[in-house]
Amino acid sequence: MLGSGFAKLGGAKERLGKLEGEMQRGAVTDLLGIGTQRDPQGRVLILVDRHTSIPAEWHIWIGECVHNIRSALDHLAYALNVAGSRLDPPPNARRSQFPLYVEPDQFAAMKSMGDRKRCMMGFFPEGAAALAERLQPYHAGDHSDDSETAQWLGVLAELSNIDKHRRFPLTGVYPDLVTHPREVEGHAVTEVENFHVSLKVGTPILRLTVPTLPPSVEDPKVDFGYMGGLNFEGVEADPPLPLILDQEPVDFVLPSLLEAVREKVFPAFQPFLE
Repeated sequence: MLGSGFAKLGGAKERLGKLEGEMQRGAVTDLLGIGTQRDPQGRVLILVDRHTSIPAEWHIWIGECVHNIRSALDHLAYALNVAGSRLDPPPNARRSQFPLYVEPDQFAAMKSMGDRKRCMMGFFPEGAAALAERLQPYHAGDHSDDSETAQWLGVLAELSNIDKHRRFPLTGVYPDLVTHPREVEGHAVTEVENFHVSLKVGTPILRLTVPTLPPSVEDPKVDFGYMGGLNFEGVEADPPLPLILDQEPVDFVLPSLLEAVREKVFPAFQPFLE
């Protein structure tokens, strides 16, 4: 009964694959221009002097990935309502949805609706509603066996809400991969400082100490390689985007959401569908 839900997750994985392909070919790096200047101590700063906007299709692919994961949960809820009511469509077909609430009273209000046809899990089999409650985002951080999954479902709810109303707050980030320069215009580099930062114009990404480089070299040419990554802006966004741990959508957030639903949520509810 979860075939359509797994198909949705397959669609999410396909969109994620497109994003992974862009990252692997260095697409973020292509958005940037890098310049150099000297700081008051004579050190060489390597900084961003151009940042092209994040391509619209990246926002679309992330949104489609998020939508398919969220939709997979709703397919699960529909299957549970069918299993509990033994009717297809179930009596609450128009209301059927997998609940994701950040406040306990919101879940309680939904569950306590007198008319089962108006409740999104009105016909869940016995025990399935209790399991859904344990996976609610408001349980994130309570150190239960399901708290990590609840935390990821909270991230999913947040991203899904953003996708409905606005663009994702995305930024390039440095460094994913970097080759430190050993010299600058023939002068040895004695110290390298890295900055793991959002790649905005004027942001320094490396600071090099080159003691023998003459002060007259104001814009030194530096030969080095790097690859930028993609991040959600997180707390820097306006409004802030509360995410957990690493904020990389392609390498971490989206794969983790897929894993949470495919490996944790679906198997937990499978016994109710047999």
